[in-house]
Amino acid sequence: MSAPAHLAEPSLVQRLSRLAFWVLGVAIAGMFATGIWLAFEYKPGGGAVRGLHAALGVVAVVSALVGAVCTVADNERSTAGILPSIFVLLVVGGLYLTGPTLAWDEITANGPIAPKGVTVGFDDNVGVLTQGDRAIKADDYRRVAFLHTIGMPFLVLVMGGAGLWAVRRTFRDD
Repeated sequence: MSAPAHLAEPSLVQRLSRLAFWVLGVAIAGMFATGIWLAFEYKPGGGAVRGLHAALGVVAVVSALVGAVCTVADNERSTAGILPSIFVLLVVGGLYLTGPTLAWDEITANGPIAPKGVTVGFDDNVGVLTQGDRAIKADDYRRVAFLHTIGMPFLVLVMGGAGLWAVRRTFRDD
């Protein structure tokens, strides 16, 4: 008689999946902290916090990819646990792709503004934000900022929670 799946020693794939999702959680927490700073204190020209935020983004994408691949490769994982991990990977990838849009070097404004932070794009006097040879209108910038800072992180939390719920439910059913 073999032990139930949740009492047996986890396989290498399961351990790697858990490690990847722990690393993802730490990276997301770090991005949350640095992202709050960038929202209010970002100044053009890079900086250590911006670099750290970007590096944590790479770590998050890689760990989400490893976690999703390991979850799919785990023969004992139900489909209910696979779908949230793939969705989290897609959303983390979306966060990684929308992040650079929020960086700006110059602002065109039709009135006085405090040119600091990502939230400057929400000032009514801002018309266009530019980075290098790319320009984005303030309305489009606001949509991307909302998506990157609130919409997609909320989805990561919801789907991460759904994945945890599915894993816990599977263990209780055994």
